[in-house]
Amino acid sequence: MQSKIFILFLLVYANYFAQNEINLSLKSEIGFTQISIGEVMESNFHLLPIQNLSLVVDVNLYNNIFFQFRPGFIISKNNYEGFELGGYIGYKILNTKLHSQVGINYHFNSSVDGNSGGSGQTIALVGFGVGYQISKTFSIDISYHHPIKKKYGSFGYPDFHQRHNIERIIELGFGIRIN
Repeated sequence: MQSKIFILFLLVYANYFAQNEINLSLKSEIGFTQISIGEVMESNFHLLPIQNLSLVVDVNLYNNIFFQFRPGFIISKNNYEGFELGGYIGYKILNTKLHSQVGINYHFNSSVDGNSGGSGQTIALVGFGVGYQISKTFSIDISYHHPIKKKYGSFGYPDFHQRHNIERIIELGFGIRIN
């Protein structure tokens, strides 16, 4: 339901966005995600390296305010990978090269391992971050994402059943403008 509302939001404002300056960038993010395996949250915490590649559609809305639409793909271990779709509102801080952003990212898990596994699970993550525009072409940022729904899979084994939860994601992103 949340992803349908998000897509509707994008369609409603598409005409408005078309009248503003639009920039395209490729963004690569590396980072770590913390997951818990099992029913007890304190047990079996794991830090997993992740790699994310996104196309960033950056729309200047008003003065220092911008909107970013980010379709992408994330690769990780422990059955957490798949397409992502994010929307962020950002603010260029006092006409400097610094900016902040806040938004929501939808992860569509496509991992196929496990019997009632992660495939088909949709996870909404709220996030915020700060970035720096190194030059007209290159940027760097750091972001933190926290899931609204933590479960991304549940896996049955002969002797027991295991639940996999995403706890948080921290990423370092590198952007390169392509237009």
